[in-house]
Amino acid sequence: MTLALCLLVFALAAQAVMARTPKPSVRQYAHALIIARWHSEAEWLAVDAIIRPESNWNPCASYPSRNDCRYTGSSSCGIPQANPCPTLWRGRLWETRYAQARWLRDYIARRYGTPLRALAFRRAHGWY
Repeated sequence: MTLALCLLVFALAAQAVMARTPKPSVRQYAHALIIARWHSEAEWLAVDAIIRPESNWNPCASYPSRNDCRYTGSSSCGIPQANPCPTLWRGRLWETRYAQARWLRDYIARRYGTPLRALAFRRAHGWY
């Protein structure tokens, strides 16, 4: 077999394995992001405590209390209930679920420094 043919066979085999490998849930993905950033299960539990009442990890959540993956409005949307709903997410909430988790991590880091501080703020004010 030539090198090119070997590489093609390898690439096709890798694609087949990837197709059978399930993607992690967005919550599992977010857990990995938070642990990688803050190295603490306590920080992850703080993020989980923030998100459960916001969207319950539903990437298609939008305010007020809607479940619409094709939501195109500007009110709060997605897992983090980003307000306004980012333009790139509108009409594509399910497809952007992993981007939503990254946005959540970055927002918490930028605004509060840590998830524990974000949770303290949420408990004091009812929003984060």
